[in-house]
Amino acid sequence: MRMTRTTDQPDAALSIISLVNDESQYAEMRATLVLPGVQWIPIDADANGWNAATALNAGLEAATADWVLCAHQDVRFPDGWWTRVRHQLESLGHDVAVAGLMGMTRQGAFRGAVHDPNGPCRWGPLPAEVLTIDEHAIFLRAEHMLRFDPEVPGFHGYGADIALQARSRGLAVRAIEAPVVHLSSGHLDGAFEASARWLLGRWGATCGLCIPTCAATIAGRGVGAVVRRAATSVYRRAGRVRRQRAVARAVAPPVVTPRRRGLRPVLLLSHYFPPHGGAGTQRFARFARWLPRFGYRPIVVSGDAHLRLANAPTADESLVHDIGTEAVVHRVGADDRVRLPWTTRLATSLNCHADAEKWSALAEPVAAAAIMRYGCEAIVTTVSPYAVAGLGRSLRDRFGLPWILDLRDPWAIDPWRVHPTQAESIIDRRRMRQALRDADLTIASTPSARSAFVDMAGIAGERVWTIPNGYEPSAFDGPAPEHNDGLFHLVHSGTLHSPFAEDHRPPLVRAWNPARNVDFTGRSGRYLFEAIAGLRAARPDLIERLRVELIGQVHPGHAELAESLGIADLVVERGYVEHGEAIRHLRGADMAFVPLHGFDDDRDARIVPAKLYEALASEAFVLACVPPGDAATLTRLTGAGTVCNPCDAEAIAAAIAARMESTAPARCIAPATNIEAFSREALTARLADAIDVARGRHIVAQPDDPWSATAALGWSAGAETLQDVRRAA
Repeated sequence: MRMTRTTDQPDAALSIISLVNDESQYAEMRATLVLPGVQWIPIDADANGWNAATALNAGLEAATADWVLCAHQDVRFPDGWWTRVRHQLESLGHDVAVAGLMGMTRQGAFRGAVHDPNGPCRWGPLPAEVLTIDEHAIFLRAEHMLRFDPEVPGFHGYGADIALQARSRGLAVRAIEAPVVHLSSGHLDGAFEASARWLLGRWGATCGLCIPTCAATIAGRGVGAVVRRAATSVYRRAGRVRRQRAVARAVAPPVVTPRRRGLRPVLLLSHYFPPHGGAGTQRFARFARWLPRFGYRPIVVSGDAHLRLANAPTADESLVHDIGTEAVVHRVGADDRVRLPWTTRLATSLNCHADAEKWSALAEPVAAAAIMRYGCEAIVTTVSPYAVAGLGRSLRDRFGLPWILDLRDPWAIDPWRVHPTQAESIIDRRRMRQALRDADLTIASTPSARSAFVDMAGIAGERVWTIPNGYEPSAFDGPAPEHNDGLFHLVHSGTLHSPFAEDHRPPLVRAWNPARNVDFTGRSGRYLFEAIAGLRAARPDLIERLRVELIGQVHPGHAELAESLGIADLVVERGYVEHGEAIRHLRGADMAFVPLHGFDDDRDARIVPAKLYEALASEAFVLACVPPGDAATLTRLTGAGTVCNPCDAEAIAAAIAARMESTAPARCIAPATNIEAFSREALTARLADAIDVARGRHIVAQPDDPWSATAALGWSAGAETLQDVRRAA
């Protein structure tokens, strides 16, 4: 990178020096300040083995403008910024040698304006005389020939040092009002301590052993230093309170961010994302893949890539390749050192909290930085974990962007989500109701859930859309695998929970808040195993041809149950495999087993097992052991299998025997085209329409849910309308 000043180089209106270790970040910064007369001076300090001060001094030697700006590479310039800052620089007296956008007075009060991931704020009056300035943007007047001290260690403290140098020479230092967008959240690392010690040694005596900086107050020992530090802490704390109040009402300025091929950036907050495995991961992974086709570039903030889930204990790297090249993914890991507000800690101790609170606290500044960096135009959050809903609301309030809440499961009204106490159930419902009312648009995964959300929150029906889970057609390309062993392969792909009725709550809690008439063992292999054991006793000749293959995370109790029922030789556990391998097993199945929990009453289920869509697309005969509801309706609509009570072993046994004795073709009579409305591409088109509506881009009538679209194809066996099928289910 050239840094030599040539004699024939014309003077620039502004010289901008940046230390660059990320070319893409630097390119984005330059794209936000496109005007003639700017001299850009990038310097790679790492390549030269320089600290920040030495590298910036090299840039100063190459600068030609009267004012030189030393700016971080993660700074973005709002529209009209140069016009605003030029007038302020011209109005400053000639004794002003250093100007910053943020600074600290000798008393420890903030002065300046900032827009960063911690929130936008302004501390006036401005312009103001300050003692030190922040390093993210430093203006130096070239005629005073100030240089950074090369002895300042590392990459911290050089802003405070240059300001104190100027003051020691009788020159003035000012904070001016020309905020930029700074994408750093301002977290300090261990290198700051070394810079702090150096500053205290160099300027401690001059400043009374107390140097207030924007990052922290640096103080020495002694009574005087303690008193000064206490005084500055009062001003610093007052400044933080002002920021918290401002964040609630201020909005960061627009950022000019270059778009890739006209794609509009949209922020996707998904705690689970590849290489995490599991059905909850695949939903937003597929959205991220297909959104660019419909005009949106996904900017994803997700959990740590090394996170391991209970139902997906190993990474599934194959899912990473399916995301596509347009998506940008930012990872946020958990940190036990994060200290939450006392109200949240109290709620946690009472078990009345949303999950992943710490992750959401860490993800907020990362998400805010992504919004400012890419100029996101909408926010889409998927839950669970349910604390992500609060994160979406917070970002919506800060940036004024439309917020779309995607509920993969029906949250507080999901029977699978048993609350330890009635108090937690009330709090959870209140939290959910408020989220539904606050969101600009909510997405339900089934028609039944959509109706429940509308009734629960008392909101207009057009504010809740139905976008279910689905399947990826490309995963089913090519001929299906064939078995030549003469066996009947019954395959389950997914998670099987405990086959034993378990309630780990204390006895008093169980007595106060009993389970809500839900048989959780329906989501296990218990009744399937009992059905097979009954068939072995009644039809041994038939059942010997049966092989049960369990793909995915299986509760250890299944091995014990199979052994006790005498069918262990018929059951094969293959464990968790990559998604493509699981699809291969499904496509080779003679029957696909899809279970769900059961009810002791006649309620409809508001969820559909995510694996049902892939089971239907596999063209295997589907044994849907599900209660009445959308899953049963869809199975009957497609004619792709049979529906059984999930907790009725006799009915399950009869369905298995009937299929094994059937002379029907091995593949299901209903082709995958029956459910083309559930393809990931078609569902992403619905999401893009929902984003358009939330942004107010244009009015789009909510399309019929995919159940209605499937019914319109006319493939329902013996039913004339969707209502007929739902009544039969």
